[in-house]
Amino acid sequence: MSAIKIRLMAITILLLIILFFHFKVSYYSAIVQKGATKTLICVGEIEKIDTSEQVDQILTMKVKSGWFRGERITVDNKFTGRLFGGRVLHKGDKLFLEIPLKSLNQERIEDVYLREYVRTPFLLYLVGAFGCLLILVGGLKGIKTILSLITTSVIILYIFVPLLLEGYNPILIAVIISSIVTLFKFVWITGKSPKVISGTLGTLLGLAACALLATYSKNILHFTGLDEKFGYLKLGVALWRTIGPAWDYPNILVAGMIVGAVGAMMDVAMSISSSVVEVKKANPNISVKAAIRAGHLHQTGRYGVM
Repeated sequence: MSAIKIRLMAITILLLIILFFHFKVSYYSAIVQKGATKTLICVGEIEKIDTSEQVDQILTMKVKSGWFRGERITVDNKFTGRLFGGRVLHKGDKLFLEIPLKSLNQERIEDVYLREYVRTPFLLYLVGAFGCLLILVGGLKGIKTILSLITTSVIILYIFVPLLLEGYNPILIAVIISSIVTLFKFVWITGKSPKVISGTLGTLLGLAACALLATYSKNILHFTGLDEKFGYLKLGVALWRTIGPAWDYPNILVAGMIVGAVGAMMDVAMSISSSVVEVKKANPNISVKAAIRAGHLHQTGRYGVM
């Protein structure tokens, strides 16, 4: 199969996946339990805005998902004037709605509350555009890069986070997971070669240094791992009251630093390794010391923009 056909097939599959998730999010609905009340979470779109009131906006919205789909409702959007409190809505905006249910066979909407904007569709478009560019420019390596990103996300969501919730040492888990991701990405995308071995060793040493420095800094700077305001939020209160292993917030913060730094370390390590390999190819008679020095000098321009 030609490279062009592979690219077209990969782009088609990617766009179909994006389209699937677009419809799934656009028509999302779920029933959640809030205390003693069941609440329907659904999507609504603003069709009309009445601004005759001096402060409030009277919104006419169409329910786009759930069993009330197609119904039109009137909602009062109170503008408080606070930077993080009030918001001015516009025609065509889509928001999540909360509809309290008195029973599961309720036939009409009695109360409705406005929640967050529906942002996911636009994010999906960005992901789709990024993926298409990767495939067009990178070809097979671009496809492998997308698959590696998906695999990394799965590892973090379904292995890293659950292990944290089980109470395992966050720093140890972060180092192990980051090492696995590094090995997988380098071998999967680039293949087995001295360049990959060098880049992998450089990244692993960087991870070890990052873990030691972050742990030492945590102890010296007395990190708590939580913003004080977070403790007053509903999520913060819920975490404090969660029955289970004690939450090791400082080490979870350090684990986040390690996982967040692994991408930059992989980039620098592989770039330096690739530079040394290219120098060696251009001049096979160059000594190891001179090749390493040339690769290092080639990357010094990065230091000012990191």
